[in-house]
Amino acid sequence: AYLFKAMVIFILGTLGITCWVWAEHGLYNAIRQYLLGSAYHSARIALAMWTIVWTEVFIVTLKAHVARRMNQWGCDSPDFSTVKAQENPRFHGKLQPSEVDGNLLEVSGQAAGRRRASLLTALFVSFVVCCVAGLYAFFAHLDRQGFDWAYGMASCVVSGQIKLFKQIWKTYSQKLVDLENHQDLEGYTDSRGFKVIVFQFINAFASFGYVAFAMPWLDHCPPEGCWGYLCHQMVIVFATFLAFALCDIVEPVAVITYRTWWREQRASSRQGHELQKLSYFERQGKMLTYTCDSLIEDWCQIIMPLAYVVMFGITMPGCGVLALLCFGLQMRVDAFKLTRFMRRPYPSKLMTKTRGGLGVWMRVLEVLCVFTTLSNIGLVVFSLDPFASWSVKHQLILFGALGLGTNGLKVLLGCLCPEVGGDVLLARERHAYQRRKLQHVLVQNAAVARESKSFKEYFGFESPTRPSRSLRKLLEAPEKVAHPVLFRASSKTSFSGSPV
Repeated sequence: AYLFKAMVIFILGTLGITCWVWAEHGLYNAIRQYLLGSAYHSARIALAMWTIVWTEVFIVTLKAHVARRMNQWGCDSPDFSTVKAQENPRFHGKLQPSEVDGNLLEVSGQAAGRRRASLLTALFVSFVVCCVAGLYAFFAHLDRQGFDWAYGMASCVVSGQIKLFKQIWKTYSQKLVDLENHQDLEGYTDSRGFKVIVFQFINAFASFGYVAFAMPWLDHCPPEGCWGYLCHQMVIVFATFLAFALCDIVEPVAVITYRTWWREQRASSRQGHELQKLSYFERQGKMLTYTCDSLIEDWCQIIMPLAYVVMFGITMPGCGVLALLCFGLQMRVDAFKLTRFMRRPYPSKLMTKTRGGLGVWMRVLEVLCVFTTLSNIGLVVFSLDPFASWSVKHQLILFGALGLGTNGLKVLLGCLCPEVGGDVLLARERHAYQRRKLQHVLVQNAAVARESKSFKEYFGFESPTRPSRSLRKLLEAPEKVAHPVLFRASSKTSFSGSPV
């Protein structure tokens, strides 16, 4: 929902620039040559600057929003979470004493497995980049031989290549993550999610980067120029990507609905008569599990359209509206899927010592912000007039100056909107004070109860027959309790007579 609202603001800024083009050149030219064409470079420069500013503000405000929500939900402190990490069912390593500290246990072969996985990932990514370069070299050769349809066919082939390598990587990445031997499912999901989204970035945008920055130097540009061909390719590839994305969004719901209906029909045919509708508990038992693969796929369906818009959106200014429709459909389908056809997901920690908030996906968004800045500045400097006609030396100077200006903007936004606001810091201090106060009262009451041997007199309720280990330690030696106490009780317990 937060991304949806932010995208609406981005579209309003794009609409303002479009109205500027409309006022100067007319409505037909604004639609035909600006939104769907490659003309009016001054407006595209303004759109590139607006995209950079919007992306920086979005990342900064998103971090503050996540910190505020985590504080409201009481999950912004890793030391007070009672949620246990879910074990990875694909874990196959052995715990052995550490070589550094014999009191610690480490997974054998985990470091070597991660190095092998990183090496294999780099090799596969290099293979994909070489395939893209070879593909454009082949079609450039056909164009030089007189085949006018060569570059148009290249855009269609690139769209199919993106989908093909995406499916291959979905299977290949699982084997690579298995080499890393993650003991918990949280680490497995983060590692695989990062591999999947990074590869999709490279797979989707390697062709755009080649056309925008390498083709003018390595190959000859098409008749409409490299910039015009880039805009044309963006229309074809992004439209094809959205078509595949809509299929990927609707497909799980359609498959689940069909399977449920087919099971009922098969059961009816076996019994020879129409069966009654399944009860609520029977439907719950037959629902599918929301796995880590489903989580990764849903995240990719959100981040990839956003990446198209912010990295190469100036080649197709109207793509923000299409991405907004995709976001809206994705949210509604996810809500329908999780509430009607999926079991309740297993809870996971939002905050750990190595993971905070959105986890690996926040790191992905930060990387996307960096590449958005580099991509937009590069397109403005090397592809758009009047900077495209400058010498390489002056272009590099302008590129560095704009990069420094963007870093200054990031520092300014960090000062104006810190990641953890003052209200969140105040709430954290208040929660810490309440925990310390409760611990102090519990220690005092435990000491008095130990002396008087009367638990109910000082605590106001009967002592449990089998108290927890934390409570036994507190009653036996309250002065040795160094960490804050997590005090829990059942809903039937009455604290009306408790001195706390």
